[in-house]
Parts: sequence; structure tokens; C-alpha cells
Amino acid sequence: MAALLLLLWHIKTSNALLLNFRILRTPAVALWAIVFFSLQFANIGLSFLLPQFSQNVLHSSALTAGLMLLPGSILGGLMSPLAGHVYDRAGFRLPLLLSNTAILLSCLLFWGLTGWLGGVLITLLYMLFRFGFNFGFGNTMSDASLRVPGSAKGDLNSLFNTLQQYAGSMGTSVLSAILAANERGAGTSKAAAITAGSRQSFLLIAALGLLGIVLTLMVKSKKTL
Repeated sequence: MAALLLLLWHIKTSNALLLNFRILRTPAVALWAIVFFSLQFANIGLSFLLPQFSQNVLHSSALTAGLMLLPGSILGGLMSPLAGHVYDRAGFRLPLLLSNTAILLSCLLFWGLTGWLGGVLITLLYMLFRFGFNFGFGNTMSDASLRVPGSAKGDLNSLFNTLQQYAGSMGTSVLSAILAANERGAGTSKAAAITAGSRQSFLLIAALGLLGIVLTLMVKSKKTL
């Protein structure tokens, strides 16, 4: 709390800001900051959750649990150039709607099919998720950077990179807390507790995908600066 108050005082009084939160006064930048945070929260959170589920519920080895995520990670990397091309041709709304819709759909399927999840299904659904994440993550920051003057682009990069770090740590922390709460409160096996916690986590990430869709629809077309 003391550190937070000190940061707020610094923001209010300093002319050389560590992080310039004033750029969030631009509505579109503020909305993209939320979407950017949500995407990274979902990405790191799900990347933590799925190996936990695989090892504790499916009794997979650590190697197998990690390899389930490999095809999705490769697909995500391949999608990034395509996402940029779609953004250049069609603008921000199409790629960001595709991104968050894929996240919403994949996590609803994770939630609805939790009892049937196996290695192949996890791999396929994670590929859909990573398609969505990589289709939107870079484009979110790119579009936000076009909505601030050139002198503020460095401030935007610093702020968004900071949000990325906090979102990743919060994604892991929140989902691990959900799993731990289910383990403490359940009178059943650890596998059953992890399954229940995973279903709650899938639903939380799906809600973030829905939030991303709503916020994307709220963002207005950018003006040339």
C-alpha cells in the first residue's frame, strides 16, 4: 500500500514519469490496455493451468503435459504475421473480434468438455486458444500506439510492457489460488478438486474473451495523429 501511494504521488508531482498513466485519458488507449491485460492474463494463466490439469487429473508426465502445448505455441507464432496482414488490410476490429471470439469459444469448450478432456482434445483446443491470443495480442498494442502522438509512443510501450508483466503474474496467481481453494474446500480427491478448479478457471478466461469482444466493439475508428 505504501508503494502504491508513493507511485501515485510520483505520478501527480513528477515531470519525468516512470510510467505515464496520463495516456490512458484517451478512451481507446484505456480500452486497449484492458484488452491487452486480459489477453496476457488468459495466455499465461491457461499455460499454467493445463499442465496442472494434465498431470493431476490425466496423470500425464511433465514432459507429456508440456508437449500438449507445443502445437498451439507453434501455431500462435505462425499466426502473428497473418494477424498483422489482416490488421493492415481490414483494420483493428476484425482481427480483435476473431481473437477474442476464439478465446471465448475455446475456453467454453474447455469448460463444457472438462470431463472428456484428454491429450488430443487439450492440444486441439489450446491450438484454437493460441490462434486467438496471437491474432489479437500484437494488434492491440499496435493499434493503441497509433492513437497517441509520437512523443508519447515510448510511454505507451513502457506502460503496456509493464501491464504485460503484471497480467502474466496475476494470471498464474489467480488461477493457482482458485485451484488451491478447491483443494482446501473439497472433501474429495485432489484430481476432483483440480477438475472443479479448472472448470471455474476456464469460465473465468471465457469471460475475459467476452469482455474483449465488448471492448473491441466500443473502440472507435482511429484518427490520424
